[in-house]
Amino acid sequence: MVFSKVNGWLIIDKNYGISSAKVVHIVKKSLKLKKVGHIGTLDPLATGVLPLALGEATKTIPYICNLLKIYKFTIKWGEETSTGDTEGDVTKTSSCRPVVADIKRVIKDFIGFIDQEPHKYSAIKVNGKRAYDLSRQGIDFSLKKRKIEIKAIHVTSINSKNHANFEVTCGSGTYVRSLARDIAISLGTYGHVVSLRRLKVGLFSEESALSIKNDINKEDCVLMNNSILPINRVLNEIPVIVVKKNDMEKLKRGEAVVNKILDENKYKIAQVKYNNNLVSIANIREGHIYPRRNFNF
Repeated sequence: MVFSKVNGWLIIDKNYGISSAKVVHIVKKSLKLKKVGHIGTLDPLATGVLPLALGEATKTIPYICNLLKIYKFTIKWGEETSTGDTEGDVTKTSSCRPVVADIKRVIKDFIGFIDQEPHKYSAIKVNGKRAYDLSRQGIDFSLKKRKIEIKAIHVTSINSKNHANFEVTCGSGTYVRSLARDIAISLGTYGHVVSLRRLKVGLFSEESALSIKNDINKEDCVLMNNSILPINRVLNEIPVIVVKKNDMEKLKRGEAVVNKILDENKYKIAQVKYNNNLVSIANIREGHIYPRRNFNF
């Protein structure tokens, strides 16, 4: 197979009922790409923004893993499920239904840095195995709490006494199903997510996201190709160093070059460019530029 040399970002609006891995497979096969990665897995029952890194863009993923995300979700009160969403069996019930005033008061306690226990039906690895696989096999295990950040959370509307809608802005590693579970418990009841949509990941929002089908035709491929964003779209917060051809060639060979531009006390990492092309993401130290991840175009 002859692989395409497409490099950049494709922002997908993931449909309900399809896994993030399936989206990657569809795009990879349709555009004949060798490498495709994504930021932030969405469960099959969740919809919304799924940024895909194509080709050389996959090399930038480790440098942008702390992007803020915005979700909207609905909690159904009175029932906790094994999966934290509608896919699982009901495991606990309560007749308590929280009122709006109590909900607004309690969610304030979740703003800031908090310790969150990931759901056992999450994609976290436990001794090399996915937590959701272990859960489905009935294997008992525990997950350590993790420090996450909730920037903002508010109630957007109340459907009925059994449902409430929320919007949350959070840091990486946040599990909305766990957040819903913990909010419900803090309100003296149980709850699970019945609807979940990601509205934004960093600079990528649903307005610029492309919906795709399982069966991709030629017109769809053209649309996807025309929607690809440049690699450096996600690197705006990393300073740029422009080098001459000789230094570019040295960096490509893995050699360090002298840094005459950036203050290394202020900057530890930089984008290195030649002729407006991204050459490397490099470390800045000891008066030199050390190539950390080189790019091939």
